Amino acid sequence: MAADVKKFYIKILLFSLPVIVIFSLSTFVMLISGELDSVDNFIKQPAGEKVVLGLAYSSSFKVLKLKMLLEKPQFPTVLSLGDSRVMQFRSAFFNDKTVFFNAGGGVEKIKEFKYFLNKIPLEKNPEILIVGLDHCFFNSKWDNLRDDGGASKFEHQLSDEYLWDAWRYGIMQVIIDLYNKKINLKKLFDAGGPIRKIGLNAIFNGNGFITDGSYYYGKIISDPGNPESYHDFKFRDTFDRIDKGISRFEYGSEISSGALKELKAFLEECKSRNIYVIGFLPPFAHGVFEKLKTMKDKYGYLFKLEPAIKKIFNEFGYNFFDVSDMRDVGSSDIEAIDGFHGSEKTYLRIFIKLIENDDRLKKYSDINYLKRRLKESKSNFIVFEINE
Repeated sequence: MAADVKKFYIKILLFSLPVIVIFSLSTFVMLISGELDSVDNFIKQPAGEKVVLGLAYSSSFKVLKLKMLLEKPQFPTVLSLGDSRVMQFRSAFFNDKTVFFNAGGGVEKIKEFKYFLNKIPLEKNPEILIVGLDHCFFNSKWDNLRDDGGASKFEHQLSDEYLWDAWRYGIMQVIIDLYNKKINLKKLFDAGGPIRKIGLNAIFNGNGFITDGSYYYGKIISDPGNPESYHDFKFRDTFDRIDKGISRFEYGSEISSGALKELKAFLEECKSRNIYVIGFLPPFAHGVFEKLKTMKDKYGYLFKLEPAIKKIFNEFGYNFFDVSDMRDVGSSDIEAIDGFHGSEKTYLRIFIKLIENDDRLKKYSDINYLKRRLKESKSNFIVFEINE
């Protein structure tokens, strides 16, 4: 009888061993790489430090941006807010780098602008808010504005649950990535160098957030001639989305009236807080925008946005700009990260356009200096170094 029990336990152990190995190895990789680090460790990095936070198994943008913002010793005077299409504004664009913070990624849909703003204490209001209004925010086929948890869901995304979510997702994904050679253990242990990298995306691709809140596309910047550096080489993925009408490129003929109401409510909140807002429609690559123009029968809403949004901004005395075609600011497709994300260089061109046409923002930057740096830049993607 005792022998049978012993055999039973041995079988249980042998059966469990692969599971234990998988759990242990995956957890070890995530801990060593910083995938399971609290964002607080990144926040503590001094401004200008050469550090990149690029997590592969977590999209904790909201908690990262809000915590970085609220824990700043000097609250920024100018704040940019939106989704990933706002992330290329840099503190280096300003005379005093401490006046600016990039909260791009803090919102994903039009309703979340108000949610994010309401998390900022009144005594810490920014003076100027640069708002990127992604075109898809106004397409009911992409965001039908139904109650999907709303503010409570936003609250959940700001909790420390993201660490648990990252671990659960990463347990098997680490093994898959090891098998597919996306993770190199030798490189993981030799991940030193002049730039501190936190997270697997930062370690293996050089991608991630830097201390001013902007996003650094290290893989493309370090090897721009390699097609494998791009997840959207020659905009193939973007064109595929357009052809299928999916993934932020859903077809739509009319602007969502509900989204316009949400925008107006957000601007009313800004007005009540005495925050000046500058809004813009972010850039598509020129080739992508040209394709969209040939499909106005399917993307009718997109070409009605500028007058509709501008009218609302004018009601509040705010400035609004349409830079949907990156060529309108002197950029071109060689400066595009993908079909709907411009590079830092593109966004410096946009920023110059903003300060040329807005006196409130202009006083924080030296336009001649920015134009000189833009002209001197040898890269298609960046103008300033990571710690500038």
